[in-house]
Amino acid sequence: MTEAVQTAVDTQPKRYPLTQTEFEVQISVGGKTLSHKLRRPTLAELVTRESESVTEVEEVSPGEDAFHVEDKAATARLWDKIRLQVKGYRTGDAKPDEWIDVTPELAAKLPADHKVAAVRALYLFRVEMVEDEGDGFDLDGQEYDIRQLIGGDEDAPEYAIVHRLRQPTEQQRRDYERRASATTFSTGSKKRKMKFRANLKADVELYDALFVSLTGATPPDKGAVDPIVKRQVVQCLLGKISASVLD
Repeated sequence: MTEAVQTAVDTQPKRYPLTQTEFEVQISVGGKTLSHKLRRPTLAELVTRESESVTEVEEVSPGEDAFHVEDKAATARLWDKIRLQVKGYRTGDAKPDEWIDVTPELAAKLPADHKVAAVRALYLFRVEMVEDEGDGFDLDGQEYDIRQLIGGDEDAPEYAIVHRLRQPTEQQRRDYERRASATTFSTGSKKRKMKFRANLKADVELYDALFVSLTGATPPDKGAVDPIVKRQVVQCLLGKISASVLD
């Protein structure tokens, strides 16, 4: 390979492997770095976690509400399903610098806080809208680019994936808003209490319906995009559309 060709290869942006199924994440506990190997959760597993989680708003006094998120146990149970190995733990004859296969017995010993931190580390990314510099608004199909940044630092991410989605129709927005979350009200109490549950499937279905293209990842297939990523991209898009009307 010539020097010019090698330079061109080295400067090509990295493409994120959407087909990757196993991930190594690190968490910090008491100044110690602990490593977890996890597999990618399925949509069904994520939906189960979400159905077992609840956000609750309770009136504690007139004009004051308390906000509670109950998802720790559900997230720990998700970890139990996707765990493969851990490193940095002392148990039996295993050494902290060795990877240990996670058995049900070992999983039962791990603190729930460690499990929750590891699952959250799977989704350390951020999304942002790419500003449209074109003239006018395209009534025949306005499209938006949402950039997903993974790894590295804020100024130099390791991966930059661009999701292009079309403008949702008013019917699609109404359907999404109706299905994206559910609210229930408790009765029989002197104090008002509301519970909210999100619906990940609504985000996934809207992303798939609006999908145009994907760059910076391989394969460039909407079916390979993680459901949590689809949710963040959809919410970024809808938030930007709503904000742009108010600007």
